[in-house]
Amino acid sequence: MHRIGIISTLLFSFLLAGYSVVVEAAPDSGTMLQQQQQRQNSSSIPRQLPEKEKEAKKSSPKKASAGPKVLIKDIELDVADSIITVDDVRYLFSEAIGKELGFDEINAVVTNLNEYLRENGFILARAYLPKQDVTAGVINIKIYNGRLEAKDGDVVEVSSKNLRLNRELIQKIASSRLSAGKTVKSEDVERVLLLINDLPAISARATLKKGDVPGTTRIAVDIREDRMFSGVAWVDNYGSRYSGSNTLNGQLNVNDPLGIGDRVSATLSLSEKQSNYNLRYSAPLFSDGLRVNGTVNFLDYEIGKELASSRSEGEAVTYGFGLSYPLIRSRRRNLTFAGNYYDKELEDKVAGVVFSDRLIDTLEMRASYDSIDRFYGGGFTMASATFVYGDIDLSKVDSDLESDRLTAKVDGKYILMRVSASRLQRLPGNYSMFASFRGQMTNQNLDSSEHISLGGINGIRAYPGGEASGDQGWQLTTELRYDIDASWDIGNVQLFGFVDLGGIRLNRNPWENAVTTITEKNQYNLTGIGFGASLLKAG
Repeated sequence: MHRIGIISTLLFSFLLAGYSVVVEAAPDSGTMLQQQQQRQNSSSIPRQLPEKEKEAKKSSPKKASAGPKVLIKDIELDVADSIITVDDVRYLFSEAIGKELGFDEINAVVTNLNEYLRENGFILARAYLPKQDVTAGVINIKIYNGRLEAKDGDVVEVSSKNLRLNRELIQKIASSRLSAGKTVKSEDVERVLLLINDLPAISARATLKKGDVPGTTRIAVDIREDRMFSGVAWVDNYGSRYSGSNTLNGQLNVNDPLGIGDRVSATLSLSEKQSNYNLRYSAPLFSDGLRVNGTVNFLDYEIGKELASSRSEGEAVTYGFGLSYPLIRSRRRNLTFAGNYYDKELEDKVAGVVFSDRLIDTLEMRASYDSIDRFYGGGFTMASATFVYGDIDLSKVDSDLESDRLTAKVDGKYILMRVSASRLQRLPGNYSMFASFRGQMTNQNLDSSEHISLGGINGIRAYPGGEASGDQGWQLTTELRYDIDASWDIGNVQLFGFVDLGGIRLNRNPWENAVTTITEKNQYNLTGIGFGASLLKAG
């Protein structure tokens, strides 16, 4: 499977009726931080589906063979570890029991049994007919389970060149699911290989080798590790209108510096009046996919354009710590749980005077799922749910706290739930359909850093980032895509048309004079339609 990277996108979008005009108000540090987080946390669903996999051919039923036949009365099974029961075999042979079959027909049924074993993950198991007397009508089937053989105490054989990664970590990852002398299942091999490939800058492939002991197999893993330093730079126009929409971005990765599968990432984003710096470290914890991460983020901004006279500026500092674990890790399905704690300090000034200095602590629990399937030609699905428990403290600036008590009542504890789901569906010909949904609900009014925003490149694209930002909301996107039957050295072209729509509730619990829309509505909808073209590059 190839990754698909978007080199560039040409986009035309139009506004539709059904929105409220908002009186211009200066964004604050929370708004800027929320927009930055929305850009960083955008969905990673591919724009194209991989080519269809060829389904394994089922063995065609054998025609009645000439020669001696035997009346099949019963089945006997010789197998270890109970990877399949005699009742399962009798079910598979149900059409054969009570019938007269020749040797070729009996072998065809055994072939179906081997297909059944492979479909259930026993990739090394093999059923066969041993030499026997079948005149009594009882067929004996023997199954080799396919056991794993260790070499010099290592569960897998590792071959590599110039590997910085500690080889002991690879053996520990393999041992988390594989054991010498045990039956090998495809799901265990697949998980081990994917967990190794999840390590920074690592590419691993596995091959099966015949073991020294009859009926055993060894697993050889060929590992390639990319260079320690990698990076990327890009420009976009996704920044805030008031601090500069044109943005210069860069990221530098230090891959596996300690030889333990860790990574250090430094990211910056610079616009005319805003800068954001992020430093992140992650490393495996134990050997079954659990990872620990720590992050620090610094953002500062000034307000420009027609609001420059307000002389508004501010900054936001975030410290974070988290854990993530892939409960399911496979080629077709993945389910990951993550927990993160964040400590934020947001400060805003007007004319050099601090008018808001708030502390926010949040605990986030997130579950994310993705799968690829063959439903109606095939598709890719992603979904996530995030629960947030937070506490905001406005007490550092007395006037801010007093104003809050008379209006929004943000100070104190809160909870919120974020959900998202998306689907890329293959259609006949070169067409595909994409749909996505995201939403947020909360129990009280929120700080601007926790708002959901409808506008921007990852929202309703006819509106700028930060447009329609509030405590609760939802947003739906649909796209019809068409891949042009042409290939150039620089990539492939994909045309698409889209409809974006959503609704926002500015304040969970409005107060007097809280709403600043011209229509004085606390809730309103936005809609946008458009079309565009993307240049895609496989990589």
